[in-house]
Amino acid sequence: MGPPHKVMNSRPRRLGGVLGGMGPVATVDFLRKVIALTQAKTDQEHVPLIVHQVPQIPDRSGAIAQNSDAPLAPMLEGLRMLDDLGARPAAAVLRRRLRRRGVAQVPRGPKPTTRANPRGLTDRQVEILRMLAAGRTNAEIAAKLVLSIRTVDHHVSAVLQKLGVTSRRQASSACVELGLAGANTRPSADITA
Repeated sequence: MGPPHKVMNSRPRRLGGVLGGMGPVATVDFLRKVIALTQAKTDQEHVPLIVHQVPQIPDRSGAIAQNSDAPLAPMLEGLRMLDDLGARPAAAVLRRRLRRRGVAQVPRGPKPTTRANPRGLTDRQVEILRMLAAGRTNAEIAAKLVLSIRTVDHHVSAVLQKLGVTSRRQASSACVELGLAGANTRPSADITA
């Protein structure tokens, strides 16, 4: 089974996200404040929210005072998580803060076509999935797309992971189920990439 947001029938239009080194008590306090400030009569009217509560994240205040990048890696991982979950407003705020801190290479986030894909596949991953479904080997895909076999190996692994499958045959079935298969699609060998 994929990440929790993939199991829901539909994604919320706006999803809030909170990253931080909050401990459990601070997280509960924060959630109580969000609930108190939300005008909702039913549970379903509350704000869709993702909270990444990891108390082991190094203290940002101390890192700023010591001119250290200690919390940078967890912040970038949190940014990837926000992107994966579709928490675009929170991800945008984090990107601005990282750029203000002078982080040179802040990931730009998924393209609109990737966000629109129900499984979060990039255009390249969709192209590779179609070739997998057509029964092509990684070497054949690499030759066709003028990529290294190793690069194709990475793409195939990412496709399998995003689809929540373990074999090329299962990926082929998912391709058909998602309506992405072309006319040349045929079942591929049941080989785990």
